[in-house]
Amino acid sequence: MRNVRRTAAYAAMTLVFLAACDGGDDEDVRAAADSTGDPAAASTTITAGGSGSGCALVDEAALEQAVGFDVTMNDNSTGNCLATAASGAVTAPTIDFRSEPRTAAFDYFSAQPDATPVENLGDRAVWATLNETTGYVVAVSGDRSIVVGIGAADGVTADSRRQAEAVARVLLTTR
Repeated sequence: MRNVRRTAAYAAMTLVFLAACDGGDDEDVRAAADSTGDPAAASTTITAGGSGSGCALVDEAALEQAVGFDVTMNDNSTGNCLATAASGAVTAPTIDFRSEPRTAAFDYFSAQPDATPVENLGDRAVWATLNETTGYVVAVSGDRSIVVGIGAADGVTADSRRQAEAVARVLLTTR
């Protein structure tokens, strides 16, 4: 049980770390990537309207339907929305999402060795993992990208990918 909690904490910390880093426009993100090697970590969080709460992007009931369990949603300090299991189960995935007016995250995740295109999601989309406990769906639609991270203590699975894709689909319907 102790290892499960430690792994869950690691997955959540990875998502929060990636969400908390700051950057600017695509050029600033590329410059930050040159120094850190991780443009996803350097991206700025901006909601669909350009400001406001990340959790305001989606209705809680719609998010719960997408992931298949009851959630508690909280905005973090960068404006991302962090959704955790309302039950508090440490084995449930943690979902972190945002909308941003650029494609740097898509470019970064598309270049990952395990990047897999996601069909019928926005103009283009990709699934990639950063480690065994954290995966991302990044979808580009028009002038914005949707970034959905999912972390799971017992590792990301096909179900994790399905959940992240479902969240991205819901977020793409918001404007």
